[in-house]
Amino acid sequence: MILFPAIPLSLPARSGNRPPRIQRRGIPAYTVLFALIVTASPLPAEEDGEISAIQREVGDLRRRLEELEARLQFLLEKKEAAAEAGTVPGETGTDDRMAATEKPATNNERIEVVNTEPPPGPDISAGGRIYFDAIYNSRSGGGGSNRADQAFNPAAIPVEGSGEDHQTAYSARDSRLWVKAHSPTAIGDLAGYIEIDFVGGGGNERVSNSYNPRLRHAYAVYKGLTLGQTYTGFLNLSAYPETNDSNGPAGILNIRQPLLRYQHPFHWGDLTLGLEQPETTLTTAGGSLAVDDDRVPDIVTRLDFSGDWGNWSLAGLIRQIRHDSAEAFVAADSQWGGAVSASGRIYIGDRDNLRFSLAYGNALGRYLSFNSFDDGVLDGRGNITLTDVLGGFLSYQHWWDETLRSSLTVGYARADHDLLIAPAEINKSFYSAHINLLWSPTLNTSIGIEWLYGHRKLEDGRDGELNRFQFTSSYKF
Repeated sequence: MILFPAIPLSLPARSGNRPPRIQRRGIPAYTVLFALIVTASPLPAEEDGEISAIQREVGDLRRRLEELEARLQFLLEKKEAAAEAGTVPGETGTDDRMAATEKPATNNERIEVVNTEPPPGPDISAGGRIYFDAIYNSRSGGGGSNRADQAFNPAAIPVEGSGEDHQTAYSARDSRLWVKAHSPTAIGDLAGYIEIDFVGGGGNERVSNSYNPRLRHAYAVYKGLTLGQTYTGFLNLSAYPETNDSNGPAGILNIRQPLLRYQHPFHWGDLTLGLEQPETTLTTAGGSLAVDDDRVPDIVTRLDFSGDWGNWSLAGLIRQIRHDSAEAFVAADSQWGGAVSASGRIYIGDRDNLRFSLAYGNALGRYLSFNSFDDGVLDGRGNITLTDVLGGFLSYQHWWDETLRSSLTVGYARADHDLLIAPAEINKSFYSAHINLLWSPTLNTSIGIEWLYGHRKLEDGRDGELNRFQFTSSYKF
């Protein structure tokens, strides 16, 4: 059972590598013959030890084969003797692990079978990562618990007349802990995963720099069925670019929420169907509002296609955007909206790869760029007007050698608001660019630097930009 469909839970340094093909072969006779021929030929002195080792291995294999043949002959003779006595070991004999009653069963009686071996317990493992960022921002979007100076959020880029110049931030809050469990049962394999980080609220930057743990993932998997909290099925995790910044570029799909999802494999790929937590966010004259009046879960479907060339996905999203006003003079309203996306990773050569994502619809809202755009605009009479949103990114990763790599990533997102009802200071568009250099001296360690440029524009014409330089180190255990 695969624990993580989706979640990149291995070292990002190796995310661009194709999985090796594993083949199992026996030891053919010509391999033994070749070893014997080699031992008869004169070789340099430094190879004597290696040839002696091969000879010992061949001798061990020969002795092991003779032992297996003797054991097989013994079992065959035992089975023949038992058959002549009227019993066959493994069916009704007392040496079987399943013990039967001594009294023979008649047509009206049932043999009681008792499992004398206790079921195996769950296989539990734990791990995590230690993550450190040292960041310089040309403009500050606000420090502390809002994380704007530590993780890129396009909506937090200061516009004209706001924000402080030149700010430095250090953080270890993206460190994580996780626990995995796997349990073979009579009805099939069960698996579970739970993960936390320290990007929750609270804490301070004065003395302890302590922050509350935050739940990232908590889900169980059984035969393609996933229950719990994890990444939305609308997202193809394989397409996620490798950036030092945890949030990634503008225009990215990135959301985790409680869900019920089923994934079924076919010869051409996988089909995913899911019901996910609904949550409507609307723009009002007073700002963004999460109304919490939802009734119908978000409906998600995705088709995945893969091969030696890489993978790509087509996904669809259907949502009911709804509010139920408590004020008598404001009517309740609901609208149905949808969105589609295409994303994937294409291999170029042995290691290089191109990752991409493009999404469009009038129900993207909080699914894109960390809710930089709302699902719609609410007018003074309670009517909802859905907002068309377009977003995506393109990322090319190049491997300089076995341990050194770079990614160039660009992202873009924009919304088409009804300016007759939308406030003038609402976000109109974003774009960003990332370029990094990462080094992995070991499989579980990465060190690197990144330059990030971000731009934000409002409907009233004001804009702002951000330059960020980031050093990152990561150790997974």
